[in-house]
Order: sequence, then structure tokens, then C-alpha cells
Amino acid sequence: MSCSLFFIEPNPFSGQKLDYLIILCCSVWIIYTFDHILDGKKQEGRSGILRYDQNFKFRKLLTSLCVLVSAYAIWLVYKNKATLYVNNGLMLLPILSIYFYLKFNGKLKPILKMVCVSAIVSTVVVNLYYSDFYALLKLEWIIMALLVFLNQLVLNYFETDISSLHEDNPSKENYLYLAKRIFIWILLVLMAATYLNTDSWPFTISLLCIAILLRVILWNKKWFICGDRYRFWADFSFVLLWPLLKMFQSILSIIS
Repeated sequence: MSCSLFFIEPNPFSGQKLDYLIILCCSVWIIYTFDHILDGKKQEGRSGILRYDQNFKFRKLLTSLCVLVSAYAIWLVYKNKATLYVNNGLMLLPILSIYFYLKFNGKLKPILKMVCVSAIVSTVVVNLYYSDFYALLKLEWIIMALLVFLNQLVLNYFETDISSLHEDNPSKENYLYLAKRIFIWILLVLMAATYLNTDSWPFTISLLCIAILLRVILWNKKWFICGDRYRFWADFSFVLLWPLLKMFQSILSIIS
């Protein structure tokens, strides 16, 4: 929701935007919860990965909630069936079906999975409704995709330890190397976006803060791996996106 609020500024709670936000949040929660329950089922809740095991442990409660939330989301979709964002969103269903088919048949490699998730999340968050500040930040889809990809690299890097893989596991080091490159790409895209329009700096600085937080998590492995801190901070980074934007917008209004 925080990411969506960020990308449908200004006045994100006006008109049809509120229904859009609710539908989006419900849909994402249902997909992720269902996905994690199935992942947890593969090893009967003993995978060692927090989100899989916890979702499997409470699968009965979560499945019941999914049914209720789905009913509410379907009602909202029907209510807004004539809107462009609903019609565009329904076009993603075949893509999600293919994604889950490949995933649960073992044909989706980790990097390919991360690319797919990054593309889908960025499309939904940035383009499914519309960007009011599109003229300010022309590269927002690329930035969001890179941030989501970096987030997943952080999680995959740490979870190779939790999955009892060796410290010198090559795939683990590849995640770290790729994360460094993604961070550099984010910096370059943000610099380009700010150069295209200097008025976009509250947006670009907010996105930069998220990228830096994700990078800091990788720099401080010993602290963030204790108690699975990396997972809470990596996910929490995206929650900060909209509050950071509002803070920098307030600063801009004061200095103006």
C-alpha cells in the first residue's frame, strides 16, 4: 500500500483510488499467503524459512481469511468493473497462472523468478492505475523493478545460510555480487530521473533511501541475520516509501 500511495500522488485517497488501493492490497496479500502456504507444505513446515513455516503452521486460519478477503476483493472488482485499472489488472491473471505453473513444476529458476516478480510488482504498483507525476519521474518503472529485485536478492542471500548451505556457496556470493550491481544501476537511474526534472527530487531521494537501507542490510550481515532481522527490515523498507516522500515534500514546501 505504501508503494502504491507513493506512485499515485497527489491526493491518493481521492475518487476511485481508495478502491484501487484496497483491491491491490487484498490481491497481493492473497497471492503471497497462498504462495507461502504451498511453499511451506513442500517440507511440512520444516523448511527453516520463516515466512513458509509460519504460513504453513497457521494454514487453516490463513486459508479461511483468504476466502473472506477474496470475497470482499471480488465484490470491489465487480463494483469497479468498468474502470481501466480493473480491466488492466485482469490481464495479469494469465501471467500469474503461468508463473505458478512453472514454479510448482520446478521450471522456474531463482533468478528468473526474481525477474518475473520484479516486473509484475513494478507493473502493478507503477502502471496499473496511473502515475500523476509521470512527467516528473519518467523512469519510475525501472527504479521500482530494480528495488524489488534488490529486495529479493537480500532475502535470497540470507536464506542460503538459513537453508543450511555452505558459507562459500557460489550462488550465495552471486546474489551479493548482483546486489552490488543492482545498487549501482539504481543510483544511475535516479540520477538520470533527477536530471530530467529537478522537481522530482523528493521522489528520487525517497527511493534512494530505500536502496541504501537494503544495501546496509547486506553490509551488516552479522547483526541482520540474528533473529531473522534481515527479513523484517528488508520488507519494512518498502513501508517507509510513502512516509519518506511526504517528509521530503514537507521539506520542499518549507524551503520554497
